[in-house]
Amino acid sequence: MVLLPSEERARKYEPLSTGGFAVTTQGFHYLASDGCPCPFFVGGLCSVYPIRPIDCRMFPLFPLFEIETDSFSLVRAGKYCPLHRRLTGDFVEACADVCHLLNSEMPVEWKRLYNTQNRPRLMDTGASVLRSLPLVTLSASAPHAAASP
Repeated sequence: MVLLPSEERARKYEPLSTGGFAVTTQGFHYLASDGCPCPFFVGGLCSVYPIRPIDCRMFPLFPLFEIETDSFSLVRAGKYCPLHRRLTGDFVEACADVCHLLNSEMPVEWKRLYNTQNRPRLMDTGASVLRSLPLVTLSASAPHAAASP
């Protein structure tokens, strides 16, 4: 899990069964995980729910950024979420919109760190690519980016 700059307040919660948070030389914070599916899931509840990071809000969907082509793939993690096969189209489209913003606004170093932290974990879960999307500039009045599954 790589935190966005606005999510760094989640660091005050010490996650269970991980190496805690680490910081890159560029100042990005990430969870040094030991492979636990969710280190914030404690006693059947999310211990950071009010301030949960974007990865938690979009779960079980994750972007994998294609730096060279300025695009991303929206990937569904299969193993840890019982609802992974019943995602609504609205949820997928909302996640795609968020990923478009991340792809256009976050520095390349953050996207590389995000891929490095998430790609191995996703591949271990039986992940499947829902769709590959080019970078599209969205405006407040623009409809959702159209892409076929």
